[in-house]
Amino acid sequence: MSKALSIIGSILLLFLGWFGGWALGANYGGNYAVDFEAFGLRGYEATAAIGAHAGLIIAALVIFHYFTKRDKKD
Repeated sequence: MSKALSIIGSILLLFLGWFGGWALGANYGGNYAVDFEAFGLRGYEATAAIGAHAGLIIAALVIFHYFTKRDKKD
């Protein structure tokens, strides 16, 4: 796979991780954690921020794992 395609795929995966985490966090906070507070935010805004950060971290770990496994195969 070309390096440019790997970079584009990584950026797309990071965006999907961020958006997925944000959406899941906002859904959870809006329905179940309306009194939750973090980062100076309340409810769905706070859980969406936490979800977005978690999604980015998980996506970055997946990308790191992919690139380290790929380098060992070559």
